Amino acid sequence: MELEEFKEIQRQMWEEGDYRPVGRLIEPAAQILVQEAGVRAGQRVLDVGTGSGSVAVAAALAGAEVVGVDITDAWFDEAHGRASAVGVKVDLRLGDAEALPVDDGSYDVVLSSFAAIFAPRHDLVASELVRVCRDGGVFGITAWTPDGANNAVFSTLVELLPSPPEFVTPSILWGDPDHVRSLFASHDVALRFERLKFTVTFRSVEAFESFAFENSGVLIAARRVLQEMGRWDEAHAAMREAMDLTNEADDGSYRVAWDFLLTIGTKAA
Repeated sequence: MELEEFKEIQRQMWEEGDYRPVGRLIEPAAQILVQEAGVRAGQRVLDVGTGSGSVAVAAALAGAEVVGVDITDAWFDEAHGRASAVGVKVDLRLGDAEALPVDDGSYDVVLSSFAAIFAPRHDLVASELVRVCRDGGVFGITAWTPDGANNAVFSTLVELLPSPPEFVTPSILWGDPDHVRSLFASHDVALRFERLKFTVTFRSVEAFESFAFENSGVLIAARRVLQEMGRWDEAHAAMREAMDLTNEADDGSYRVAWDFLLTIGTKAA
């Protein structure tokens, strides 16, 4: 598979289902990212992989001038609507995390919450985050952790899917501080890491599963491929076992703490 074909498949995947409720589900991490990056009034902020606007709107509410970029504009109406509802504006544009359509050093803060991590070539993403950040500016990323509950559940599907092309680095590695350090080793930046979590609650395991496979384009696409391979029943059983093992509730509901790695980088002045 060629790079451009892979990216087109990714774009289509993010347009499947309904990302809006997924964005709301993981919004606690977006709020933390904006706060920990120190976003304040008057700053120029770039949100990479803006989706339905959780980071962009939070940054705008802090008084920043915000531009959001994404490989699909499928959820831009939702982001604009959310911004309008709280009295702020965001500028949304199509763009690739590996080749951001903005000038060098043009943003005070560059953020991405569970988004740029899915671009296939991590080294290019890291270089772009640094490139578009001004000297002395800040960039921030959230990513799922390899040993966290989220990955414990969804890796059961990934392990049975066909191997990705050689140019693809697994997104879960953004949750490993050593990997992130290696990506930025050639750049003059200072990094800090914090492992955080937020809790997801549904009335039952079945309710969460229905939510996931009705709304997440990633999971919809994974299920379709696994069904075509004749491995869906096997994958589904493994996923349900992992969900039961990570479930913290004992009353029939589903409650799980999703771990994520927060990376904050400061570019040398």
